[in-house]
Amino acid sequence: MLRDDGSPEFTPIAGGAADWGLLYALISFHDTKNDRRVLWGWAPEEIADFAIKPQGFQGCMGLPREVYIKESKDVVNENETLAQSGNSRLVDDGNGTFTAYTLGVRPLADVVTGIRNGSEPKGIAGGHFSCSQIVGTGSSHIEVVATFSQFSGTAGLTVAASPGGEEYTTISFDPASSTISVDRTHSSTIAEMTNYTVIGYFRPYKFAGSGKESITMNVFLDGSLLEVFVNVRASP
Repeated sequence: MLRDDGSPEFTPIAGGAADWGLLYALISFHDTKNDRRVLWGWAPEEIADFAIKPQGFQGCMGLPREVYIKESKDVVNENETLAQSGNSRLVDDGNGTFTAYTLGVRPLADVVTGIRNGSEPKGIAGGHFSCSQIVGTGSSHIEVVATFSQFSGTAGLTVAASPGGEEYTTISFDPASSTISVDRTHSSTIAEMTNYTVIGYFRPYKFAGSGKESITMNVFLDGSLLEVFVNVRASP
């Protein structure tokens, strides 16, 4: 909006992190061919100078992402806690529910199609579990989509587990603290590898009629680079 003197005024009404992980030097541009806003960043090496010479490179680019305004209708603002989080702009629909607007983020669909290279997704038979269970095997270059619903405690999945269990990385959501964690304590047996846990804030919506929003994690593992997208509006 403009002030009385004609100068522009910017008043932020919601805010949040573009990426909760290590992605650095994020830059966005307008993809005029597809009319979309693309966000791209660099993932720096996390083993200092230990592997630069053996690898011959330092760090890599993350997946290019599309950012957009995500609209969610029939949202219930329980005890006004959603408004207090500051991540969503709420518009009162006048019927006891709200329309929530927040930053949506997802990997570029055409890039993901190229990465898949014609591979067909494989579902897990009987994919409803009430406890920890091995549901499949993969490689160091995989895409996993996992949805969690009707749970009360912490829920998530473990990826990149070595046969002997020496290495593994756990991705989880804790409803008590509204946080997504990527626990890298055991991600590598290389002593020089950074192993702190990456934590991002995420608060599921509650919808009138259907209740609490399910948690869907879209996970991309490419060698040592792990990227996680949650409900297309959070990226730990």
